[in-house]
Amino acid sequence: MTCCLSLTTVGVTDTSSLAASLVGVLALFFLGLLVLSALTHRRLLRQARQVAAHRAFLAALLEHLPDAALVVDRDGQVLQANRAARPFLTGLDPGSRHLAALAQRWQARDHHGQPLTLAPNVLQRPPFEGTVLTVRLTTPEGAERVVQVSGARLPDGCHGVLLARDLTAHLQAERDRALLQEAALTLVQTLDADAVLARLLSLAGETLQARALQVFLADEDARLLRRVAAQGVPAEILAATATLPYDAPYLTARAARTRAVQVAAQDQIPPDAAASQAVLARLGGQTAVALPLLVGDRLVGVLAFTTDRPLSAVSDDLAALATFGHLCASALANAQAYAAEQQLRQSLERLVQGLLTLRAGTDPARLLQQAADLARALLGADLATGRLTETFEVTHPAADSPSPAGQATSSPPTPPGGGGDLLARVVIHGEPLILTDPDALAHGQPVFPGQPLRALLGVPLQVEGQTVGGLFVAHQRAGRTFTTVDLHLAHLLAAHVGVLLAHARLYAQEARARAVLEAVLGAAPVGLAVLDGEGRLRHVNPAFAALSGQALRPGQPWRLCAQLLTPTGQPVPAGQGPCGRARRSGQVVIGEYLLRRPDGPPRPVRLLATPVALGDPTPGVVLVGLDLTLEKEVQRLREEWTALVAHDLRHPVQLIAGFAELLQARPDLWTQPAQVGAYLQHIREAAARLDRRVGDLLDLARLEAGRLRLERALLPDLGAEVQGLLAELALAVGPRLKVEVQGPLPPVRADRQRLAQVLENLVTNAVKYGDPTRPIVVRVWAEGGEARVAVTNWGPGIPPEEVPHLFERFRRGRSARGTPGVGLGLYLARRLVELHGGRLWVESTPGETTTFTVALPAASPDDPGAAP
Repeated sequence: MTCCLSLTTVGVTDTSSLAASLVGVLALFFLGLLVLSALTHRRLLRQARQVAAHRAFLAALLEHLPDAALVVDRDGQVLQANRAARPFLTGLDPGSRHLAALAQRWQARDHHGQPLTLAPNVLQRPPFEGTVLTVRLTTPEGAERVVQVSGARLPDGCHGVLLARDLTAHLQAERDRALLQEAALTLVQTLDADAVLARLLSLAGETLQARALQVFLADEDARLLRRVAAQGVPAEILAATATLPYDAPYLTARAARTRAVQVAAQDQIPPDAAASQAVLARLGGQTAVALPLLVGDRLVGVLAFTTDRPLSAVSDDLAALATFGHLCASALANAQAYAAEQQLRQSLERLVQGLLTLRAGTDPARLLQQAADLARALLGADLATGRLTETFEVTHPAADSPSPAGQATSSPPTPPGGGGDLLARVVIHGEPLILTDPDALAHGQPVFPGQPLRALLGVPLQVEGQTVGGLFVAHQRAGRTFTTVDLHLAHLLAAHVGVLLAHARLYAQEARARAVLEAVLGAAPVGLAVLDGEGRLRHVNPAFAALSGQALRPGQPWRLCAQLLTPTGQPVPAGQGPCGRARRSGQVVIGEYLLRRPDGPPRPVRLLATPVALGDPTPGVVLVGLDLTLEKEVQRLREEWTALVAHDLRHPVQLIAGFAELLQARPDLWTQPAQVGAYLQHIREAAARLDRRVGDLLDLARLEAGRLRLERALLPDLGAEVQGLLAELALAVGPRLKVEVQGPLPPVRADRQRLAQVLENLVTNAVKYGDPTRPIVVRVWAEGGEARVAVTNWGPGIPPEEVPHLFERFRRGRSARGTPGVGLGLYLARRLVELHGGRLWVESTPGETTTFTVALPAASPDDPGAAP
């Protein structure tokens, strides 16, 4: 300004330089305009930079929004999208990025499930009017999403910003939270394991949309999963998955190995769980899930199920599934802990009950066995045994009794000073021990030789401070050990057992002596009874009770003398029985009597009474009884047989003597050759019959003495031999006798003469007792490596009750009465067949057929000569 005034002053004072002044003024004016323009441009440039920075900030702010943000115009065309919104535009061309296309691609629906429609001017419609919409979307992959949509118009009125917030995870978290709350409330309402499992299956089925569920409990020691509950699983899958090792090719085992949730669709099952593919196909459903049930690092079990939910939906719930698994594991672990507490209480109850069952009345070995059984059951051990410090004559368990792991045994007693350091600590020095050192258990442990142990507990058996033995229990499974509670239980048991052992020693010795005596008396083949001074039974063995035909018991009054008769059948006078006479005389009394029985006629007996001192004022009596029934029967049979033999021999002798006397007294008969020939024929037949009877008696004597010898020869054709042996007999029998030879026969080694004797006896019997109008068939055939000969006749047959006694000597059936014979034929026939190594038996149907069959073992054709 000052410069301008100066120029003006110069211009006024000097008119000649007016033009120059005007030029200067103009220059200064334009210069000012230029400066002003530069300042304005700088200000505008700075403002533009600020606007650009603001726009960049807004764009960055929009880009980093967690919600999806879209800038649209009034027609719904998407102009800009942030990072969270760009996935919604995937698959759309830049020219088709319109809200309507987005709604169609993502199947947008309102909260009622109705498809969304867009008006032409979207900026005048919700949500740009301040309304917040809840929209349900379905992704192209099929997953369901819930989105909260809000919008705002920009100040220019031509554009708007649309914000979309994905509420799926939030809503799922809310549902999961409700599920976990319900699970927690439901599972903690009981400590019963079965009830927990039932509620677990119910919860999982309702909330996890499971189709088929299985619950497995883990055995970490054995690395096994054992199914304890199932729902909706077919029987064949239940059978195949009852127990699963950790390395089994199933998702369930994989979850146990990895301690991680396993989720897989049908076509995405890992190779190390290939078996689950067939299971999933059989059970149905889109996804298989195996949820490990963990409490900290401890695996309680695995929950396995299938669901119709897609893999992506299930994968989004892994955190909730893991929490649900933890709640289930906690409930199961609590139930297991409760069960353990109940088991301890039951162990104490069993201990008390077991102590009540232990009695000193058993022998030491049995007492140790019972104590070992009780200790093993109380402590859940695999092995248990008892040892004594002194040698006892104990009764060991039977040879076929089990003794592997899981069974209690009573070991042989240990002599003092022997058995190794472990035994000495407990059995000799009376020190309890709990041992888990692998080296000490693996090398030289003498308690369970040859058995691998994981833990060993031993307590001494003591009576009044003196150690009398030791009680040992052991675990063989990994991870098992003994606690101080176990030690206290074992001490309680050992204290009681020690007292009982002291009493059992004396009782065992007394019981053993009594058992030996009772065994001897019980096994005695004669009747034995012991009577005290008052006439009461002290002891009676089974043989005497059987002899009397009554139920005799110790303590009963003795009334047997009142049942005695003399051999002639007269009652024995009172006081004259063997017992009374033995008491009075003090000597042994022997006599024969008839003993009346309630079940039949009197039985002949021989009684021997011996007086014996039993500690009573009046001597007792030991009475021995012998049943003479068999002896009398043998005597009767001998007399009857003697009479039969005498009669059977007298008849042919009388025939011979009679015809001889007749020929001697009638010389004129010699002029009649036919008559004399008939008489001589009768004499020959009688002599032959006499020879047979004498031969039978001689054979019987040789058989009884073991001196009968066979002259065996190789018979290559038994059929021809039988036909030849029976040819002479066929002449006497006639056409009734038929011989049938069937098929090729093996060679046999036999004595021809004895074989003929057997066949003649069998055919003769058939002639005697068969129907004379029916044939007698002798059939020869081979069967089962034997040559067989059967003689069959038709007739009355043999009563079934007589068949078992048919081959006894001197035994003749009722049907044979009146027929000549002494009952030796069949007995000799069987004995002769048995000497050949063969068999003889009979099959008879009363009123039809009777068949006697001889079976001889086949011989090799190239066998050497006959053996004696």
